[in-house]
Amino acid sequence: MFDWTKAVEYQVGRENEEFDIRFNRAASIDIAILRKSLGDRIASIESANDARGLRVGLRLKNGARVRHFRDGTRVVVDVLAGAAPVLAHAKKADKSHASGRPVSLTKLASRKKAKARAKRRARNRQIAFGPQAALVTVKVIRQSSSLMNVHFNWRHAVSAAFFTRHGNIWAYFDKASRIDLGGLKTLGDGIVESVQQYPVPKGSLVRMTIADGYAPTVANEGNRWLLDIGPRKFRKLKHPIEVKVHSGERLGPRVVASVPNPGPIVLMRDPEVGDVIGVVALKSAGFGVEKQRRFIDFTLFSSAAGIAYHPLNEGLEVTSEKSHVVMSGPKGLMLSRSNDIARNLAYSAEDRGRRLWNIQSWRRGSSAETEDLRKKLIRRVIDVPSSQRNDARIELAKFYLSYGGAADALGIVEVVLRQKPTREQSLTLRSLSAAGNYLLRHYGEAERLFDEPNLKAEQGSIPWLGALAAAKGDWQDAHKQFLGAGKVLELYPAWLQRRFYLLAAESALVSGNTEDAKSFLQALQNLAPLPEQMADLKYLRGYLLKQTGKLDDAKLLWATLVNSKNRPARAKAIFALIEADLAQKKIDRPEAIKRLEKLSFAWRGDVFEFDLLRRLGQLHIAGDSYRKGFTRLRQAASYFKKVDGAEGVTELMHSHFKKLYLGGAADKLPPVTALALFEEFRELAPAGSEGDEMIRKLADRLAKVDLLNEAAKLLDHQVEFRLDGAEKARIGVRAAVIRLLDNKPEKALAVLVGSEVADMPIKLEQQRRYLKSNILGKLGRLDEAMTLLGDDYSDKAEKTRLSVSWRMSKWREASAILQRIMSKRVITPDDAEGARFVVQWVIAQAMLGDNVGIDALRNRFGPIMAKTAQAKPFKVLVGNDLDGIANYPALIKAAGDIDRLQAFMGEYRSLVRDESLSAIN
Repeated sequence: MFDWTKAVEYQVGRENEEFDIRFNRAASIDIAILRKSLGDRIASIESANDARGLRVGLRLKNGARVRHFRDGTRVVVDVLAGAAPVLAHAKKADKSHASGRPVSLTKLASRKKAKARAKRRARNRQIAFGPQAALVTVKVIRQSSSLMNVHFNWRHAVSAAFFTRHGNIWAYFDKASRIDLGGLKTLGDGIVESVQQYPVPKGSLVRMTIADGYAPTVANEGNRWLLDIGPRKFRKLKHPIEVKVHSGERLGPRVVASVPNPGPIVLMRDPEVGDVIGVVALKSAGFGVEKQRRFIDFTLFSSAAGIAYHPLNEGLEVTSEKSHVVMSGPKGLMLSRSNDIARNLAYSAEDRGRRLWNIQSWRRGSSAETEDLRKKLIRRVIDVPSSQRNDARIELAKFYLSYGGAADALGIVEVVLRQKPTREQSLTLRSLSAAGNYLLRHYGEAERLFDEPNLKAEQGSIPWLGALAAAKGDWQDAHKQFLGAGKVLELYPAWLQRRFYLLAAESALVSGNTEDAKSFLQALQNLAPLPEQMADLKYLRGYLLKQTGKLDDAKLLWATLVNSKNRPARAKAIFALIEADLAQKKIDRPEAIKRLEKLSFAWRGDVFEFDLLRRLGQLHIAGDSYRKGFTRLRQAASYFKKVDGAEGVTELMHSHFKKLYLGGAADKLPPVTALALFEEFRELAPAGSEGDEMIRKLADRLAKVDLLNEAAKLLDHQVEFRLDGAEKARIGVRAAVIRLLDNKPEKALAVLVGSEVADMPIKLEQQRRYLKSNILGKLGRLDEAMTLLGDDYSDKAEKTRLSVSWRMSKWREASAILQRIMSKRVITPDDAEGARFVVQWVIAQAMLGDNVGIDALRNRFGPIMAKTAQAKPFKVLVGNDLDGIANYPALIKAAGDIDRLQAFMGEYRSLVRDESLSAIN
C-alpha cells in the first residue's frame, strides 16, 4: 500500500512477469524492509526516482497476478495467487440456474483454468461489441441541478440490476449491446462525474461514478429501464428485498434473499478493483436491497433493483431459485455469533465488550512505566517467531491506543493488515482502526469501519457509536447510545471515560434530558476532570442552568469562558451568550449577526461551525439579506453533508426560496437583483409546476421593465431543460415573442423550432404558425412566410400576412390584405386597431403612387377617422400630394413608428407591457 498524503496520478504496466507502477510524484521507500518479506509471489522488488517521479518495479513468480485500486489518497497494489476465481461463462450460469445447483467459485476455478485464462485474455483484447450490435439509446433529462432522469431504451425486454459500490452506480443488463452514453457525459455534470461501459461475459455493464449525497431509484416501463439519480434522502424502494439468516442442521446456516423470479447468477470481474462480483438481474424494478450488509463469507451490496454481492470466500455457493436467492457453502456459512441463530448466543453482550474493548487492561501498568513497557513490547515483536509476530504487533497497537497514541496504533494495524491476518485478528484490527480514526478526528473513516455487523454487536462499541453520532450532530442517537453503554465505560481508561462523559452530558442536554445530563456530569466530576476540561465542564453546567430556566446564571458562567484557552469551549460559550442576549432583546438582529460573523473565524470544523453557519443563514434571511443568508446555508449544507440536520438546512433553503419567488417577497427587490439571486441559487427552484411558476413570474417582471434578453434566457432554459409536451411548445411561443420584441429574430426562430412537439392543441399550433411566419418575414424569407399561412384567411392569418408584406415593402400585397380586412370591419371612434389599419392602407396606396386610391379612402373614412386617435396622421397623409417613394420619409414622420402600426406584434407588445407573459397564450 502506497499511503500518500495527497492524491497522486499513477500508471501501471506489465510484460510477462515484470510489473511496473509509476507515480507522478517522487518519494523515498525503505526497499530493504520490503525485500525481507517478499513472500512466494514476488521474486524481487526495486524502486527509483527520476524526473517523472517514483517508479516501483516488481518481478513476479508462480503465476502471480496483480490488482490495483485507489483507497482515498492511498494506492493499493495486491499481489494475488495465480489460481484466481474464473468468471462463469453465460451458458454455465444458465445451466446452474436451470438445474437449481449453486454457482460455486471453487468449482468454477477448477474447470480448465489455463484454457479459461487464455480465453479471457483473448476476449479482453477484443472490442466489447461488434459493429453490427444494436445500439441502446439513452435519454437524459436534467430536471434540476440535483435531479436527473436516465432512460435506457431497449428494443426488447431485458432484465436488469442496479447496485452501488465504492461511490459508483453499476447498471447490468442481461443482453449484450452497445449503449449510447453520450447524453450522460454531456448532461451529468455535478451528479455523474464519469460513465463508462465495460465488456462482461454475458450482458452489458455500465459504471457511473456519482457525486457524494446522491443515490439511484429505478423503475421500468415496457422495454425501458428508468433510472433517477437524486439526493440520497429521496431514495425509496417500493419492495425492499427481505434478507434473512436461516439455521439448518442438515444444510448449515444460510442467508436467503426473498425476491420473485430472480434471474441466473452472473459472475463478472469489477473492472476497477479486479475482484469478483455476482449479479442477479430482475425483470421488474422496485425490488432491491436497502442497505449494504457485510457477512464473513460475502458482502451484499445496496441496490435499487436486483441483487449484487462480492464473495469473500471461494467456497461460497449462491443459488437462484423460483422465489429467492440463497447464499450458502458446502457446510453452510460461517456466521458471526451476533448473526448465528443456531448457537443461541452462549455469552452476553457485555462479555463481548470485555473481550474486544478492555482498553484499560491494554495499558499493562502505570503511566510511570510507559516507556519501559513500550520497549518490551517492541522487543517482543522482534524476538517472537514469525508465526506469532502479528499477535505481538496487535498487542503493541493496543498499548499505543490505550495511551492515546492513535497514529502509532494505526501504523501498526496497516502493517498487520498486509500480512494476511486471521479471521479472529481481523475484527480486533478493525476495532483498533475504527477507534484510532475517531481519535484522529477522521470521523467518516471511523464511521465506515464501525458499520460492520460483528463490530456493532459488541457492547464495548456503544460509546464509540455515541461519540460518532455526536460528531455528526445527531444528539438524539448519541444520547440513546450513551444510555445503553451501561458499565462498559468502566473498561476504558480515565482519559477516555472523561471524553465520553463530556459527550454523553452534552447529548443529554441538547436532547432535553436534564436528569441524565446531571448523572453524566456527576460521573465526570468523580473522575476529576483535567484542567483543560474544566472549561468544557463549565460550559455544560451553564447549558444545564439554561435548560432549568436560570438563563442569567448560565450567562454568568459562560461569561467566565470568553477568554478561556480552551478554544472549543470558548467558542460555544460566546455563541450561547449571543443567542441569550438576542432572546432577551439586549441586542438586535444586526448586532447578533455582526458578533456571529466575527465568531465564525474563531473555530472551524465539526458540528459547531455547522450550527453557526445555519444560524447566520437564518438571521440574514430574516433581515431580508437573502444572498448572504442563502450563501451561509449553502455552506452549512455542502461543507457538512454528513452532519445530522444538513438535509434540514437544504429543506430550509428550498422553503425560503419558495417564499421569496412565489410568496411575493422577491417583488420588493429590484428586478436585476431578483434575477441575479435566482441565477446564483437556481438549484433551489423546485421541480414541476412550482418551479415553472417561479420562472414565469420572474420573466414577467423582467419583460415589463424591458429586460427582454434576461427574460428570454430564463424562458430558454425552461424550454430546454424543464418542460416537455404542449407546455414546452406554449412556453416556446413566449420565449420567441420576447426574442422578437428584442429584435432578435434568429434567436426567436431557434427557440420556436426547438420547442416543436407532436400533438399540440389546434389553437396553439395556429399561434405558433402565425408567429413563425412573422419571424420568417422579418428574416427576409417572404416566400416561406406566405407558404406557411397557406389557404388560412382567418383574422390572425391576415394580420400575419400584413405584418410580413409590410416589413418586406410589398405594398400591393399589403393593400390587398388591408382591403380584405376592412371589408369585414365597421370602424367606430373607439376602434384603435381599425383606425391603424386605415392609416396603413393610405400609406400603402401612397407608396404605390395611387392618388386616386387615396382620394377614395379619404372620402370613405374621412368623417369617422376625424373622431379617432389616428385623426392627425390620417389628415396629414390624405391631405398632401404624395408622389410615391420619394415621400417615404415624410410618411414615416407623419405616421410614426411603422412597427407600432403592425397589428401582429403590437398586440404582443401590449400584452407583455400591460399584463403578463401568460396573457400571450
